[in-house]
Amino acid sequence: MLEFVSVASHPEYVAPKMLSFLKSHELTDKIQVAQIDPQYADGEKLSEAYGVDINQELNCLVFAGKRDGQIRYAAVVVPYGKRVNSGAVLKHAMDATKPSFANLDDVIAMTCMEFGSITPVGLPDDWQVLIDSSVKELDAVIIGGGRVDAKFKTTPQILAQLPHAKFVDQLAK
Repeated sequence: MLEFVSVASHPEYVAPKMLSFLKSHELTDKIQVAQIDPQYADGEKLSEAYGVDINQELNCLVFAGKRDGQIRYAAVVVPYGKRVNSGAVLKHAMDATKPSFANLDDVIAMTCMEFGSITPVGLPDDWQVLIDSSVKELDAVIIGGGRVDAKFKTTPQILAQLPHAKFVDQLAK
């Protein structure tokens, strides 16, 4: 069983950039964190090893698209096991042409997060956070904590309060 604690009580569990973001947005008591063994970071493995309800788990994937010659980035949050509807729905939500997975090296460099634990918390200021509308129905959600040895737990309402966040219908399929 995972033991989630407030970020305020265990700031050492959180990467410095995420901690700074959480403090500046007064979220250290609204987002909880748990340490995990990195080999169990993936959804099914996390559920099996720690008894986490797989229906609460979310994936955060980063997409890039262009508009007026500028690259736009979006963190796309969907329920674990679902795929991103990367056609018209994502294109419209991002207001960008031809959205596709962003270059992993660029994402890691821009976010200071680890592969396998990208989170919508603490992203660059100009990135969008697009959340599948089905997430609104959940009481609590579990998502990567920016480090592969950490998971965040919060509510969909808190995710929706992140800068540039919005719920998007039919984002997941």
